[in-house]
Amino acid sequence: MDIGARAKKILHAVVSEYLATGEAVGSQTVTRRYGLEVSAATVRTVMGDLEEAGLLKHAHTSGGRLPTEHDLARRFGVSRALVREAIQALKALGIVESRPRTGLRVLPFDPSCHFDQVIPRIRTDGERAELYEFRCLLEPAVLRLAARRASRAALDDLEALVRAPLPRGGGAVRAALARDVAFHEGLWRLAGNRFVWSLRGLLLRYFGGLERASERPIGEAVARKANAEHRAIVRALIRGDVDHAERILRRNLGTFRTRPARRRSRGGGR
Repeated sequence: MDIGARAKKILHAVVSEYLATGEAVGSQTVTRRYGLEVSAATVRTVMGDLEEAGLLKHAHTSGGRLPTEHDLARRFGVSRALVREAIQALKALGIVESRPRTGLRVLPFDPSCHFDQVIPRIRTDGERAELYEFRCLLEPAVLRLAARRASRAALDDLEALVRAPLPRGGGAVRAALARDVAFHEGLWRLAGNRFVWSLRGLLLRYFGGLERASERPIGEAVARKANAEHRAIVRALIRGDVDHAERILRRNLGTFRTRPARRRSRGGGR
């Protein structure tokens, strides 16, 4: 395959640099270290041609720069308007970002930016009930994962979060709601799973926001009961009694939230 003298020089530079470092090779590195009398943009274009020819493979890892709109349009044979539209869609998904003077780059993978996009689409009581049902199915498993992975010091820190008495009066409810979200987030963090952790906005903060905005907030007695259950959960985990901790958690999930009533059929059944 005849690829031209300039392309051969660039291919040799890329291969040499990769063999020396074992890392992905960028156009700026090739231009700076190998004395090529061309711009980094030209090197990127040639590298794209070499990739199309099957001589290079470019995996765009997080933090890596992407080609310009012009280069992408040329490489894929489409208009710049179409490339720009695709880039905007990738930005909305949290996959890429563009900054002045640095161009387009791939963002580190963050599942939460995808799950959080579901929140505005939850509009009905039935959807909220199903979402909370999903949380009730998931969180006991999260607790068991946290029990396996959390250190004693981490559990002590979580217990300290709910140890202090709640204030009296209306302040008890406000403090309990904030403490509830913080407790469950702390428990989910101890699970040490980034996909679990990324669901916190959808399954924890979302319901906390609903309670704070509710026209019929929970009463002080329920707030105090929930805080006591949180502390009992952590104490059971510290003792190593995961089954008891899970029973308390299930009770806590079943009583703390006011969930929408199930819709009934016209015949009066479910």
